[in-house]
Amino acid sequence: MLRKLSEVASIFLVLSLSGSAQSNNDNDALKLLDEVSKRYADAQSYHIEVTIESQMSSEFSTSWHKQNLRAEQASGNRYRFEGFSLTGSL
Repeated sequence: MLRKLSEVASIFLVLSLSGSAQSNNDNDALKLLDEVSKRYADAQSYHIEVTIESQMSSEFSTSWHKQNLRAEQASGNRYRFEGFSLTGSL
């Protein structure tokens, strides 16, 4: 599970840096990616929260939707996953 989390963190970091990394900054970006990857590979626990908001509108109506998602792992292989939205808990 921690390895998968490390891979996900690495992918997010690569995607966030891909648009801004220039040839002279490539070494810095790779160094940062390596440091982040090592940190999360050795993690004993994690706590991730995300909020997703969407809005749709047309000439006659507007709708807005929000979801809050949370994932946690603590010592002793204890996990907690939560999700809340307009329609209730996920």
